[in-house]
Amino acid sequence: MSGNDTDGNPIRFSRRAFIRTFVHLDKRVKAAPSKREFEKLKNAGRVKVIAFTKNHTAGEIDQLIVSHFPTLVGRDLSR
Repeated sequence: MSGNDTDGNPIRFSRRAFIRTFVHLDKRVKAAPSKREFEKLKNAGRVKVIAFTKNHTAGEIDQLIVSHFPTLVGRDLSR
C-alpha cells in the first residue's frame, strides 16, 4: 500500500517500514467505517498512510501521527 504526495508521485517507503493507514474518527464506533463513510473521511483528509520502523520509539510514532493529524496536538495517544 502506498500513498501519493502532492505532486502525484507515489511515496516510496523503506522495505523495512511498517506502513499503516490511520483514520481519525470523531467518535468511537462499534465497527469499521463502511466504504462510503471511509471515502468521506478520506476526502476530508482524515485518512493518512503513515510509515514507521521498529527503530521508532513510541514518542516518535506519536509525533508522526500528530504531524499528520494536527487536531491531535496535546491529546494523550497512549490508548
